[in-house]
Amino acid sequence: MRMNLWTATISSLFVTLAAIAAPASFDYGDGRHWTGETGQSITVTYTSGGRTITVDGVLEDVKGTYIAVVEETSGRSRTHFIYLTELQSISTEGDEGGGEAQPNTSSGASADLKAVEQGPEAPPAAQEVGDLPRGVFVLPLTDTVGQQFREVEIRQIGEHADKFGPGQIIVLDIDSGGGMVYVWDRIRDEIMELRKRHRVVAWIRSAISAAASTAMCCHEIYFRSTGGLGSCTMWSGNMQAAPPGQQERWIRELEQVLTRGGRSPLFAGAMTRPNRHLSYDRDEETGEVTLYSDGSGATPLVDFGDTLTLTADQAIDSGFGDGIADTEAELATLLDLPEWVEVDDYGRKIAARWHETFERSSREINELYGELGGNVQARDARQRIGLQIRAGKKLMELARKLGSSAMFMRLGEDQVEVIRRQIEELKHQLQQM
Repeated sequence: MRMNLWTATISSLFVTLAAIAAPASFDYGDGRHWTGETGQSITVTYTSGGRTITVDGVLEDVKGTYIAVVEETSGRSRTHFIYLTELQSISTEGDEGGGEAQPNTSSGASADLKAVEQGPEAPPAAQEVGDLPRGVFVLPLTDTVGQQFREVEIRQIGEHADKFGPGQIIVLDIDSGGGMVYVWDRIRDEIMELRKRHRVVAWIRSAISAAASTAMCCHEIYFRSTGGLGSCTMWSGNMQAAPPGQQERWIRELEQVLTRGGRSPLFAGAMTRPNRHLSYDRDEETGEVTLYSDGSGATPLVDFGDTLTLTADQAIDSGFGDGIADTEAELATLLDLPEWVEVDDYGRKIAARWHETFERSSREINELYGELGGNVQARDARQRIGLQIRAGKKLMELARKLGSSAMFMRLGEDQVEVIRRQIEELKHQLQQM
């Protein structure tokens, strides 16, 4: 039986969006002012990269310097982040039901705009930013999720971008074979918070397992031509396959993340378990994609017994991905930027710094464990025990500095407790001498 659950899910999503209404007000253009509410159907025209673009969609959010408009096309949604300085016109469906654009001549308009800017998601001091170049911040996320690839740097790049005002473009440059999926919960939460303030983009070299799940959290997903994404096979903390009940719970979580990003939730099960089918039909004239949770579609993506990993071409053709870019200039075009401009290299620096810290700590931990076990040069037993105790204390201090990554470096809570007991036993030995 053919299943078109994706169409129903998107329809439900837009009904939900439309039902959530809050007063909205902003200035744009040459002294014009608009009032209405979020969740309202609108038509906007704006300029970007020398082009004039018109979008029919739903007003999702209003920030100090930009608005977010959700457009539904070809069975999926896309969020447009439109700077108020680039907004040319805005109108509501039939000009009824509230919402109007008019010259801003009243003091009340400024009060309305101030109220919007001081909402719970608006960063402080947004009005002090002034005219800044439109550009991007890049954060490389590579290697093992939970070790070199973690939520700390995602939070840091977000806090740094906040200094330039809301609506910045943050590119997560992903090249990872994954890691333990329970660490992804923290990464997911960090990105979802970041999405409230900025436009978050994934750029894929390779995104497997928890790295794929990370990309799904972003507003947009772009691929290198040789990129791949998927195989979100779930492993528990002891590197054993998670039980079916836990796998189903993770699938539900991925389905929610995919739906929020305007992608079909059917991808979640196919990428997670080897007992799922996924296929699709594509209308070559309209580009509309219909996905099926069986083999009835004209184009199969995965057969029973395998887990899905999408190539770049498959991702675009099946409606999962937003485009293919092999260079920064090509990605800039897809992001509607006139050229590739990085605001600064903060993200690249913090990623490199953490990688260096991780590698140095890994080597040091191996040496310290050896010293704790007695592999030291000492003139007598008392000095040997003293050096062992010192090594144990250094290991505990490293565990504190490494934070959540310590569990992957033989310094989890249980291991630190063992070290603590070893130190106490060594101290007891000293007292007996």
